[in-house]
Amino acid sequence: MNYTLSEDGTVVSIEEGCTKIPTRAFYNNTNIHKVIIPKSVLKIGKNAFDLCINLKEVLIPRHGLRIIKKNAFGCCLKLEKFNIPKTVVSIEKCAFNACYSIKDIVIPHGITVLESQTFMNCILLKRIQLPSTLKVIGNLCFFGCLVLEYIRIPNSVYIIEDSVFSCCFMLKNINLSNNIKKLGNGIFTECKKLLSIEIPKKIKMIPDDFCRCCIAMEKIYIPDTIEIIGKLAFLGCDNLRDIRLSNRLTVISKNAFSYNYSLESITIPKSVIGIEERAFCNCRKLREVIFKNKNTLYDVSAFTDCPSLSLNKRYKEGTYRKLKKQTDFEVEKCPITCEQFTNKSRVVLLECGHIFMESAFREWEKMSKFCPYCRMNFL
Repeated sequence: MNYTLSEDGTVVSIEEGCTKIPTRAFYNNTNIHKVIIPKSVLKIGKNAFDLCINLKEVLIPRHGLRIIKKNAFGCCLKLEKFNIPKTVVSIEKCAFNACYSIKDIVIPHGITVLESQTFMNCILLKRIQLPSTLKVIGNLCFFGCLVLEYIRIPNSVYIIEDSVFSCCFMLKNINLSNNIKKLGNGIFTECKKLLSIEIPKKIKMIPDDFCRCCIAMEKIYIPDTIEIIGKLAFLGCDNLRDIRLSNRLTVISKNAFSYNYSLESITIPKSVIGIEERAFCNCRKLREVIFKNKNTLYDVSAFTDCPSLSLNKRYKEGTYRKLKKQTDFEVEKCPITCEQFTNKSRVVLLECGHIFMESAFREWEKMSKFCPYCRMNFL
């Protein structure tokens, strides 16, 4: 590759006729402020301008360039604008990672995949235009784009991988097309201003960490195609107060709605067969849980630290003298501790008729929701 330098070494001009800029050609060159690339260049190699921390401007024709390789402009902290030529068909992993000063990007028509971390930590990136040819958005692609407020996802996209928009603190609105077939984990984690989201109808599971700590979100409607809500999916959504669950939902996973301080009521559909550990723990205002199916099983910790909630438990508490009259079983000892009952003993009488020492039952209740004698569900 032939090129010329300005007298002060700050301007690089690639000579016409060169077809590629080699791997690490100007790696960690802190003198460069400006690069002029001719139409003949078809490929910019790996790490070609990586760590050129003072590079501010790249002049490149609208037609010519085809490929931008991995980390080509990684950590070009002062690069303010890069007009990607319309002929580019491939932008590889981390190509513009940590370009702190870039504000606008237009991805050309023809690009089908944005690889992982392509624009990660572009902290001033405010506007980005995606083409109608795009199909896949890779892991962490826009992670940490702190001032990105809105992005339109084309209908052509069918896969969005892990943490793509995580920590986009200013992201308020986003449209997800119903053509999306796969959503990765943590896509919107800590999008603190995200107000709402419409979940695509072709997916069957809300991924883990899906909208964790989206503190501005007030409502979420889970479409009837969803069968599982993943772990920590909506944990820490402080203002989430309106939740409509899928009528095909079967499992609410660990910590799915934990620490939702504004949630007051939730209806559990008839289809739900399991609510896992701490699924609704620390929902401080939760006062009502409506089970459409009374046989829905839930972990003993599913609703812990919900001080406003009083679930209808199927047992009574009192003295042995009082409660022994309400059962047909003649029991003189606690089946758990084998301790002899007295008239003053504090006991628990289950709906099935079995009696236990209250202190022993409290410990049992932490581990199981079934009668230790006959295995009836007492919750």
